[in-house]
Amino acid sequence: MKKKTKMLIVSAVALLVTAVSVVLIVISNKPKEDATFYTIDDVKDKMTSDVSKIQKGKYKNLICDDFSASIEDIEGVYNIEIQNNNDYLKKSLVENLKIMDTTINRFFNEEFDKSFIEAEIYFDDEEGGSEHIGYNDLESALSDSKYKDYHSRHNESMWLFGNNTSEGGYMVQIDDGLTNVWFSKYALKEIASNDYNKGYLYLMGKRQGEDFEVTLSDKSVKISELENKCLEYLNKDFILPVPENISYEIGDAYTLKNGDKDAVCFLIRRVYKGIPFECGSNGASGEYIDKVNHDHGLIYYADSNSPDTLMGFGKTDIKVNEIEKIDKILDLNNAMKILSDRIGTNSTYNVKGVELIYREEPVENNNYDCVKLTPKWKIVTLNQNDDKYTLFYVDAVTCEVTERFEYYYE
Repeated sequence: MKKKTKMLIVSAVALLVTAVSVVLIVISNKPKEDATFYTIDDVKDKMTSDVSKIQKGKYKNLICDDFSASIEDIEGVYNIEIQNNNDYLKKSLVENLKIMDTTINRFFNEEFDKSFIEAEIYFDDEEGGSEHIGYNDLESALSDSKYKDYHSRHNESMWLFGNNTSEGGYMVQIDDGLTNVWFSKYALKEIASNDYNKGYLYLMGKRQGEDFEVTLSDKSVKISELENKCLEYLNKDFILPVPENISYEIGDAYTLKNGDKDAVCFLIRRVYKGIPFECGSNGASGEYIDKVNHDHGLIYYADSNSPDTLMGFGKTDIKVNEIEKIDKILDLNNAMKILSDRIGTNSTYNVKGVELIYREEPVENNNYDCVKLTPKWKIVTLNQNDDKYTLFYVDAVTCEVTERFEYYYE
């Protein structure tokens, strides 16, 4: 893709990619050992007893006396593949413009003057370059034969950019593949979008910890009330396409100060038949250690009525293929033993929570048209040496252990 002249959210199948801080942990990954594997129903049935065993167990490098784990909603476990449908390539620019216009109106919940928006259309033929067309002239301009078979001749997208926020208006960024969508009503204009006060841990979509109150611009609400409103929006009224068998859940939440009021950012992740996709973090810093993409979008609330800002969400026009049904997986008790055995004794880690997730395999050659995901036990820990959160992953089939670092919870 040619470098765009406007600010973009870069995304492919993954939503937003956030870097993480790196500290070296030596992991000894030996060949797959003689571990015991169970059906997913058996793993669910023995989860309570596994948690009890782990909490009472003795580990040379893990403290496990107080953590949460739950997988009761899982329907089945698979090796899966995400494939882009690219349906927008089969439509004309005029057809795609109408879809983009509907998407914009649904988010802002009104028709409004879009004269501040400009289309940018890219060409990849011998002439190259791009063309800019004002929104009010766009539909008639796109009726020209020059654009009739645009997608069959050019491997590019049409983009809409614009903001009239200086006049108290809106910010719009969208492409006709709906892969880079960033809408804002600009109620958060006084703060940076990642200027977080505090982060909150969620496991399998459930916040860990007590309910609390936030004071938004219109009123004070419980965070649980805002969670329910966000989930209803995502799973009933979402403005972007939702693939078959995919739902959304909250992966993390962050509070922000918006002047003398609060705002809340929900980090959203996809769920396939009860197993969430790994979503990374939106509050870490540094470099990746694993070169794995992480799948999430962001929704910000400045008031209790509707989202103020939506960004990310990447490819929504996708199909999830079940490449292989996995009949048996590693149970949690064995996963914890393997983790303890592999990570050495340089540090001690306090286990805070565990979930079963799908994690993307490393993407080679930036090819996002087809991405594979495999099931992993994700073990959230706090390093007792430096009070930093560390996420470990134990492959539920191969027993391989990997890790990365997140510095985003208080």
